[in-house]
Amino acid sequence: MTTKCDKCGYGYHEVKSPELANRIRAFGPLFRGVLVGVDPRIVHRRPAPDEYSAIENVLHVADVMRQQHNRIWLMLVHDEPEVVPVPGDDSLVNAAYQNFDLETALDGLTEASTALADAIEDLRDEEWSYTAVLHFPYRSVRNIDWVVRDAIHEGVHHLIDTRRSLTP
Repeated sequence: MTTKCDKCGYGYHEVKSPELANRIRAFGPLFRGVLVGVDPRIVHRRPAPDEYSAIENVLHVADVMRQQHNRIWLMLVHDEPEVVPVPGDDSLVNAAYQNFDLETALDGLTEASTALADAIEDLRDEEWSYTAVLHFPYRSVRNIDWVVRDAIHEGVHHLIDTRRSLTP
């Protein structure tokens, strides 16, 4: 298992377990703080053809939060379910992302992050070890603890990318 991201520096075990839900819940306000008042042309501009725009980062992280929330639910009700990858750099998805209003996107991220954080707070101790089979980037068995930490990684990573996307 990857323990530290080479690109953003996030370490999967640097966040203490009692802080996980609050870290997830913070992504809505963090992204909002970076993006409120930014010119919409800049928010929708890709810094390079293979890099997300700020709006794409916000919507991708919201998608991840929803997907991880869904994964946790599946892990709680099924014995080691097989789950699908989170939508990634799909040109059709990203084209649709470009039509979103920033405020709507930020509200969606806040709602998705809050729902995931609420679900995390409701977990019983033994449920953190429930597992699922994931298929990205390769087939692996992961537990709920990893799924939550991966959601935080996505938020941290794409928040850095969002800040970077705002500079010319």
